[in-house]
Amino acid sequence: MPLHKTSKAFTLCLLTASILGTSLIPDGKAYASPPDAIQGQVTEVKTARTSDEKIAEWGNWAKDHAYRLDTIQPAGTNNGTTPFKDLAMLKPLLHDKRFVFLGESSHGVAEFNLAKTRLIQFLHQEMGYHVLAFESGLGNTSLAYGKAGQQSAEQTMKDSSSASGGPRKSCHCSNLSKPPERASSRSY
Repeated sequence: MPLHKTSKAFTLCLLTASILGTSLIPDGKAYASPPDAIQGQVTEVKTARTSDEKIAEWGNWAKDHAYRLDTIQPAGTNNGTTPFKDLAMLKPLLHDKRFVFLGESSHGVAEFNLAKTRLIQFLHQEMGYHVLAFESGLGNTSLAYGKAGQQSAEQTMKDSSSASGGPRKSCHCSNLSKPPERASSRSY
């Protein structure tokens, strides 16, 4: 299309839009109606804190709520020291829990796996947990769940953890050896 025809077409579109706009919005106001009044009453006004104040507040909270671990190395690699004394603070929190979920913020990080191995040892040896299940990929789990009514629970767990090709995600269920005598057995 030649330039002068394009210019005429553009001008015609602008003129049409202007005419339609004024006929659809007669008072010339092209904004929404005002919002409804906010219900309730302000009871307290706080000033915003600086980032330094927020960091200091977080530091104080961490000092009051965090526990220092002696190591993340699994038991047996601690050179003969008492392997779980630093995890004793978990006993009151977990003594009546049936399930303990251990997660991580990233898969494949060696330090997370070391720490989780140590926690699993603690849960088994000191607290009597003896069934361990790892997460599985969604596809494998869905397929296994679809066959769950046709096979044993153990086979369903095995099927949900079997990866066919590609990278294998850590996934299986184990019945750990009989819990040590000093821990109360948890059979669920």
